[in-house]
Amino acid sequence: MKKKLMIIAVLLGALSLGACVDDNESQSVTNVRNSKTAELKSIAAMEKAAAEAKVTMANAEAKLKAAEVAAQQAAAAKALAEAELEKKQAELIALQKEAAEIENEAAKIENEKLQAALEAEMAQLEVDKKLAEEKLAKVAAEMERMEQENQATLLETQLAMKKAEQELLDAQKQLDNATTQAEKDKIEAERQKLQERATAYSDAVDNLITAQNSLISMKTRLATLENGLTTLKEAKDAQIAENNNNIALYKMYIEKYQKYTNYTEDVTALRNEYNTLVNENNKLLDAWRAKQQIQNKVKVDNSAVDAADKAIEADDFYRFVTTGGIVYLKDEEGNEKPFSVGVYSYMPRSSKYFTLKRYTYKIDEDNEFVQSFGDSIYIEFNELSTDIRTVELYVNNQIEGNENSLDSSKKQLEHNQAQYNGKATTVIGYDKDGKEILKPIRNAVDSTAYLKTKLDAAKEQADIDEYTRLYRNSINNEEILSNNITNYKGRVENYTMRIQALKKGWDMYQKYDANIAELQKKMDARNEAGVKAYEAKVAAWKVTQDAYVAYLKVNADYWAVYALLFNTWVDLNGDNVRDDNEILMGANAINAQIKSYQTQIEALEKDNADLSEIQTQEGVIADLNAKIAAKEVVVKAREVAVAAAKAALDEVMPKEEE
Repeated sequence: MKKKLMIIAVLLGALSLGACVDDNESQSVTNVRNSKTAELKSIAAMEKAAAEAKVTMANAEAKLKAAEVAAQQAAAAKALAEAELEKKQAELIALQKEAAEIENEAAKIENEKLQAALEAEMAQLEVDKKLAEEKLAKVAAEMERMEQENQATLLETQLAMKKAEQELLDAQKQLDNATTQAEKDKIEAERQKLQERATAYSDAVDNLITAQNSLISMKTRLATLENGLTTLKEAKDAQIAENNNNIALYKMYIEKYQKYTNYTEDVTALRNEYNTLVNENNKLLDAWRAKQQIQNKVKVDNSAVDAADKAIEADDFYRFVTTGGIVYLKDEEGNEKPFSVGVYSYMPRSSKYFTLKRYTYKIDEDNEFVQSFGDSIYIEFNELSTDIRTVELYVNNQIEGNENSLDSSKKQLEHNQAQYNGKATTVIGYDKDGKEILKPIRNAVDSTAYLKTKLDAAKEQADIDEYTRLYRNSINNEEILSNNITNYKGRVENYTMRIQALKKGWDMYQKYDANIAELQKKMDARNEAGVKAYEAKVAAWKVTQDAYVAYLKVNADYWAVYALLFNTWVDLNGDNVRDDNEILMGANAINAQIKSYQTQIEALEKDNADLSEIQTQEGVIADLNAKIAAKEVVVKAREVAVAAAKAALDEVMPKEEE
């Protein structure tokens, strides 16, 4: 294909070889010399733009690789955390079931310690998972930003190339001032040769930029899909949208080219039309460029979206459903603690995804352009399949077990507090009903104080030794009781919070559908805030598209007339190599170009159909890998074509005379 989306070929004006002249040279020769200098500067500007495009693509490739590595690391960390969480949840459920059957106090305490350790590990894993998810979200946003920035930079580069073309056309007007027929014939001959090779070079550069940009886009889609940054549907939709954009463009070109398939007017009339189109084309290009610059300056305020995202991430049901049943409660210090409700097997974890927000611009009734601005979030909620009564029995059993443990811990706490500094007692026997007979005794704090007094008053060494031993033992006993109090306070708080978490989790679980509806409202509001944030940007884009489509339509006429007047390269066999039999003129060039566009449309439509048939992520990944491999071959071929075209252009480039 000769022309690509937003790729502008550079038409070089006429150049004169010229010769060294004396101070009495004619005005026409002076015009040639001045024009030649201007053209050399314009060609240098074109080469600079081509070099900048190459740097842009190299930087984009490097940034993509870095982002891909970051995404892979974050995805691996998330997957590891999720796998460990699933493992720990299973272990915790087993311990909770085991606890209900334990009667031995020591074994029960050991079981509780193991549960506490598991919950602490799970809390850290949840933190690790959340950090990985946040990093993935940042990488996804960065990839989207990089792609948009890359496209904007390339567009500026291409517009700079077009500006160089306009300057060359201005230089051409000076050459048209040649006075003698001999001068005119000489200029025209050189014009034809330079024009052909300059067009070949600009076409080669444009084709290379298009292929490289397409390759970067495909690699970006592959990276986002492989690392869970997008969904199967989103990946397919992105490729289909890109294909449809090109289909719409090619159809518009075909419609324009078909007007000239039976062109019979004389060359003079055709050349006059060409000159008119040159001026109109340049005016519309300037208008498009001005609108594009205005669009680029439109700022987007995402503060409302960011605030909505934070509110959703703090939503109890959102965290419950996206963690497979984790409930967060605040302890006495105000710190959040995660508690597993243990319903993972009844409610598999749901996942949140981002999808690009796409907007359309209607070219006509049948064709449109598609562009992404901002994103939307949605959650793929898993359906509950277990009989809710089964889940209720499980939760009630867990609540009962924790209530029993709470009651036991409270009694132990009260006992240890009494023994430590309260109304301490000791068992001295049992009554006829087997109830303990208690006798008041000094508590640990009072005993320590009492023994310290005795130790201080002792005179005999034997008494000193005995009170020292008793005093030391009392201190140790006091420390043991103090530690027990701390331990049982923690257990009481933990069991109290566990029971609260179970009840809260069960409440959210049994109201699953209603909670989904409420969460969906929050996500809808967030997505609407995103639409509002981009309103001005989208409006500016549509104005830019008005100017762009107006330019494209005239540009299509321009290239159709150009094909009738000058030798035109049409890549007939799709090998990206400029063959002699592909340099056509007149009706042959027009018909061949139409056929080329039709062939590409058929290929893109087939690709859309093939993508629609793919139903697995693995299938889309395989399809993308195949396309990337094929596109890399195309890029290498086009790099060779650029080098060859540049060498051919250098052969006929004028040298500025001393």
